[in-house]
Amino acid sequence: VLASSFGLSEVHSVEVVGQTGSANNWMVNTISSDGSYFHLLCLITGTAGLTLAAMPTGALPPLTLKVIGLI
Repeated sequence: VLASSFGLSEVHSVEVVGQTGSANNWMVNTISSDGSYFHLLCLITGTAGLTLAAMPTGALPPLTLKVIGLI
């Protein structure tokens, strides 16, 4: 996810503060060394994988992030 997606030039920290359902677990994997982007992983358990597979390409279950950085 690009820092610019949040109107930032640089990301310092990212926290997952809300997610839908208990079958998907979101986690922040890495923040780039220059802070220009970060990686999110969505770990799917049980039958949620079938639901995710049926979603349109690029669609992901909703989540809420707290992103701190520089404007």
